Amino acid sequence: MTSRERLLITLNHKIPDRLPWSALVNNYFLKAQKNKYYSMSSSDFLKEIGADLFDWVGLEAKNKNILIKTFVDNKLYKTECGDGLTEFYNYTTDMIYQGNSYNRIVEKKFITPLGELNAKFTYTPLSHSVFISDFPIKRIEDYKIFTYIIESLEYKDLSKVYQKNENMLGENGVTVSALHCTPAYELIQCFMGLERFHYFFQDYKKRTLELMNLMLGKFCECYRIHSKLNVPVLLIPEDASTTLYSPDFFNKYLKPVLKEYVKIIKESGKIAVIHACGHLKNLIKPLSEIDVDCIESVSPQPTGNISIYELKKALPNFCIMGGIPANAFLYELDDFKQYLKKLIMENKKEGNYILSSGDSVPSDARIENLKAISDLIEKYGKY
Repeated sequence: MTSRERLLITLNHKIPDRLPWSALVNNYFLKAQKNKYYSMSSSDFLKEIGADLFDWVGLEAKNKNILIKTFVDNKLYKTECGDGLTEFYNYTTDMIYQGNSYNRIVEKKFITPLGELNAKFTYTPLSHSVFISDFPIKRIEDYKIFTYIIESLEYKDLSKVYQKNENMLGENGVTVSALHCTPAYELIQCFMGLERFHYFFQDYKKRTLELMNLMLGKFCECYRIHSKLNVPVLLIPEDASTTLYSPDFFNKYLKPVLKEYVKIIKESGKIAVIHACGHLKNLIKPLSEIDVDCIESVSPQPTGNISIYELKKALPNFCIMGGIPANAFLYELDDFKQYLKKLIMENKKEGNYILSSGDSVPSDARIENLKAISDLIEKYGKY
């Protein structure tokens, strides 16, 4: 059975020849390496270590009449027109953030006919990661400017990009279209931050809900466009977690949006996946009411608060993907092997499980641990 067949069979709730496995490998892991892996793509790295490629491809969009000025360490770096919103989704892959021995600060000014929004991104060399350190929506007056950015958003045709990626993967894996989160979570993650979002939601509830509904209309357009493309899996990169909001808030404001996204995906005959890397124990009931095929990047403690075994038992009709929290990749090799053996033996029964990282592989993960996974799957993961 090929990797592609193995993943698709499991995502369709059938039993493969062996347990599939993959990992979420990002630039901040690869760029932390001092060997050949530094210049590799995530898909090439995963292929080399024998993984079944669950290969994310993000959306691309243009914003008309938006000028973006980028400053690096307070000096103008470039001026361009166009990709306003996607700057917040793709910033971790931009090489201007990488490879420095100090906390590099990148400031972006998004200049529109209605005014400008400013954001700062900080690169930290210890983790090889980039963080949004100053969010663009700071005042209620900024809603008007942000509304203009949303309304002017035009999604690019990625049909050729997706087809090229599918051809490149071949039988080694599947292309996964990673699109928008819920409006509430995008505002938290990319545009307002956690604290400001909840303050504004309480202080300006009507206007915040209006903004979220506007975003939802545009984001559903994105899902409808991408669901028609030649890609088998659509992923909602939600980072679902009760560390960000209460279960009641999720049930009232996020669950209906997720159900709408999944409806669009399933009507097109595609596989629907939700990325959920946080605390999920108190979200089991609302998650069970969403007709999703797979919950991905599930992490046990200390990152999350529920084991794969517990989640599989609570949601027996769902495919669960994840299980290796970031700290486990730092274990000594023998300890890592014991952890993986237990994880595999405990969860492979009855299928519906894809072994993977609980969210992204950390920058200081041990290469020998990642390389050991395929042998462990071969030894303990066969059906």
